[in-house]
Amino acid sequence: MKLMLRKEPPPEPDDARIAATGLHPCGAVLYQAELRQVDDRIEVGGLHHRAAPAGAAEPGEGSRSEGRQAFANGACCIAALPAGDVMTRWWTMPRTDPARFRQMVAHRLEADLPVSLEMVCWDYRFDGRESGTQAGVLVQAVRTERASGFLQVLKQRGLHADMVTTEAEAMSALWQYGLDVGRPNGTGADVLILASAQEWLVTVFDGPLVRVVRRIPVDAGEPKRTCLACRQAIEIEQSMRHVRGVRWCAMPEADELRRLLSDRLEMIVEPITCSQRLVHANGEPLSNQEIAVYGPAIGLALVGLFGRANAVCLAGQREDRRASVARWWNPYLAYPWRWTAAALGMALLAGAINSLALVASQALAKWLPRISFWRIQR
Repeated sequence: MKLMLRKEPPPEPDDARIAATGLHPCGAVLYQAELRQVDDRIEVGGLHHRAAPAGAAEPGEGSRSEGRQAFANGACCIAALPAGDVMTRWWTMPRTDPARFRQMVAHRLEADLPVSLEMVCWDYRFDGRESGTQAGVLVQAVRTERASGFLQVLKQRGLHADMVTTEAEAMSALWQYGLDVGRPNGTGADVLILASAQEWLVTVFDGPLVRVVRRIPVDAGEPKRTCLACRQAIEIEQSMRHVRGVRWCAMPEADELRRLLSDRLEMIVEPITCSQRLVHANGEPLSNQEIAVYGPAIGLALVGLFGRANAVCLAGQREDRRASVARWWNPYLAYPWRWTAAALGMALLAGAINSLALVASQALAKWLPRISFWRIQR
């Protein structure tokens, strides 16, 4: 199993136009983001949403879809199940070989499940916490019928997901690759709040990985109640004393809410913007409102670009066949002596097989007449 996502900037892919699409269901709406990497930029080809019921829908009002068709061709598609459908566990377990470690995780997970292990799809990844022979592990699981139903709904709408992961992975990728987080000072948890007009998406981070994702409905008439619910959502997972920073992304007119939240949390809530690398196809930067509304969908597309091999995979494939074949062949193509030795070995093997076949045919031709004569005499 792969280790945690790296903190350094993502590696540049061999293909200068690798594309990915993120599908994020939220209530009765399916949000979609289309990204591709061109040189050192990550271009957003389209941000749109559609209603949950089956049927075609046009891009949502106010979305941008320049270059949508060009981006969609050949793009991998990453979807996320709602956080409420996914069970998450954080454990510390002894390190061992991958096969045995997975078996240990399976036994421990089965003890926590209300149903049989065969009735769920699950996966795990290391979270980077190590202490001697112990390692921290993040485990996530979902009922198989729920994952299958989710894929079927997408299929009915003409959408195909190459991999189904979780909202936690989406927010982790957005935090690492899509936002300008700077260099956090000190130690402790980080909190990111994506504040739209209808709800706040509150994410608590432990390093680059996500501890919890919670949704807070917005009470327009009682903003203090929304701020109190936000604090309670954070403290369920982490005490405010252990939070080193709270970041806020919303439309500019919500700045008064940010100051009100600072008073409720008793710490400064800092505004955050998208990374300078993340732009629209026409070069314009993404607005805070677009990040607040489409942030998880953008994060899923970033998983497709940079974190697919490491992310929790609950359905589909962790990587496409082309990437798997390329990973197998690249070491040989990078070192000519390897494929030269491989070709020579194949030639020697073919020669040995041919020699054995010749010897066998000669022996058969020698003994077959005698066997036939012996049968006639009998």
